Amino acid sequence: MFHKVSQEDVFNGKFIKVVKARYETEDQTVIEREYIAHPGAVTVLPVDDGYIAYALWQFRAPIGKEIFEVCAGKRDVVGEPPIVTAERELQEEMGFAASQIVHLGSFFNSPGICDEQTEIYLALGLQKTDTSPQSPEEHLMRVASFDLSQVPRLIAEGTIVDAKTIVTLYAAIDYLKIETLSS
Repeated sequence: MFHKVSQEDVFNGKFIKVVKARYETEDQTVIEREYIAHPGAVTVLPVDDGYIAYALWQFRAPIGKEIFEVCAGKRDVVGEPPIVTAERELQEEMGFAASQIVHLGSFFNSPGICDEQTEIYLALGLQKTDTSPQSPEEHLMRVASFDLSQVPRLIAEGTIVDAKTIVTLYAAIDYLKIETLSS
């Protein structure tokens, strides 16, 4: 069993914080670990009545290129419930409102280096609204549609490479009981 004995901020940036934490084990062994502290995130996948899903081509600076990913957003509004964050991101990034938003679960993105936890949502009963992009990347995002049955092929061919997108898509496929085509 591990018990946190101390924590200090090493770096405070605009979007992330790096902390150094010390943990002690039952046998009094002390370990020190640095990790990224993150406020958490949401993903939200809009799907229409014909099982057509919508995702985004968005530039990601750490890898220096656009990738195809589900709508997602950081939980950066203090006290905002995750479902409200999902509704806000759906409108801001994709220009959709939904009559039904279903929570599909949650996951830790990369628990070896970051405490970010993502809540997964599925948006159904879509109505078109205006977008309200918040960043230069969001202003240049492109929405694209695809059939959920094609997800394994899109992953195999390298169109979808983003982990949060893969997790969200398979959670939605399972919830909607969609049979996928492997080729």
